[in-house]
Amino acid sequence: MIFSKKADTTDNDMVKRVRTILEQADQRGEIKLDNLSSKATNLPGLLLINEIITSGYLTKAAISEIVDAILLPVFLNSKK
Repeated sequence: MIFSKKADTTDNDMVKRVRTILEQADQRGEIKLDNLSSKATNLPGLLLINEIITSGYLTKAAISEIVDAILLPVFLNSKK
């Protein structure tokens, strides 16, 4: 196995920000945070990074598309 050590992402600033957003969505009843795996909770950051790398910038339209077309369907259908 090439990557044998699991990366600790708990101190990552982006992970903390995404976690805060997800906690707020959970409190509003929009998602069930307990149903999300760590892979699902890492997805927003990965998609944002991908958008920045591939296009060079991040627009409101891109964020809306990521949230509406990818994240909400994943989060609403996730079962840990």
